[in-house]
Amino acid sequence: MFPKAHATAYVIMAMRIAWFKVHKPLLFYSGFFSKRAVQFDHDTMVSGYNAIRNKLISLLNSTDLKNKDEDVMVTLYVALEMTKRGFKFLPVDIAKSDALEFTMENDGLRMPFVSIDGLGTQVALNIVEERKKKPFETKADVQKRSKINKTVYEKLDNIGTFNQLSDKIDDIGVG
Repeated sequence: MFPKAHATAYVIMAMRIAWFKVHKPLLFYSGFFSKRAVQFDHDTMVSGYNAIRNKLISLLNSTDLKNKDEDVMVTLYVALEMTKRGFKFLPVDIAKSDALEFTMENDGLRMPFVSIDGLGTQVALNIVEERKKKPFETKADVQKRSKINKTVYEKLDNIGTFNQLSDKIDDIGVG
């Protein structure tokens, strides 16, 4: 005996979701990835449609999927749909990325700091907090003020997160 009002509420919510998916797709995808997705594969998502498809195929052919892999598959299915519609994922950027939310830009979504494997919520929030106090000027400044561990720092550096920052050692002598 499912109440009719409850069933109606589900239908109305489904219609709202469908409307956003059709008429405001970037807003829909931003909301989905920011609130519903729990596991990300930054490098694959930024690489585009073919990379996402290939990763999904390799996961589907795998014989021993872990819970993390299943969560990544859900995210990648929606990412595949988004890229098929002509949108793209923009890599994490030290000056533009949010801590937790996928932010909308011209033709894509900017990945948040938490989309990097190994970078937790607290560190992501700390990076944004430090950036608000004063923009980062050098890579050494990022490492000192954000308290990112060496492994994650190297991963961020390899994907180009700090490209607009100089390599010079700052006046404090950290670097």
